[in-house]
Amino acid sequence: MDEKQFFNNLPAFQDLPQSETSALLDSLHLFDFAPGYTFYTPGTPTQEMFLLLEGGVQVVRGDDSEAAIESAELRAGEVFGLLGLVPNLPATSTARAVTPVKVAQITQAAYLALIDIAPTVALRLQRMIAVQLARELQFRNRLLRARMRIDMGAA
Repeated sequence: MDEKQFFNNLPAFQDLPQSETSALLDSLHLFDFAPGYTFYTPGTPTQEMFLLLEGGVQVVRGDDSEAAIESAELRAGEVFGLLGLVPNLPATSTARAVTPVKVAQITQAAYLALIDIAPTVALRLQRMIAVQLARELQFRNRLLRARMRIDMGAA
């Protein structure tokens, strides 16, 4: 697989200066995982994000009792674990390989280094993190509203 071509075809990483594409590729680590591999679980601190290159990963978000509320199956080209780039922020979902997968991983340390050597890449990742944080806030808000309706109905 030509990782450079793969990244150049992803909307988030298109039109990057050549030097920044190279810096991004240099900061990635490639891994293969078997079906059933768990990348992270709720409450567990993580320090990396992943870009799915091949295979399928299921991401499940749950409520406080860990009951599954939302589930999505990711395919090649999708990013997961973005919040792992935010220091001291535990995972809020479970991500598990459902097929053999190949992923590109970027760690918090590599991400922080990109701020200086590839600012366009870092800015795009920051925007993706902000969007993910907003989605997480909306999800938690919906859970709280549902809980309040249940609690008010019981009163």
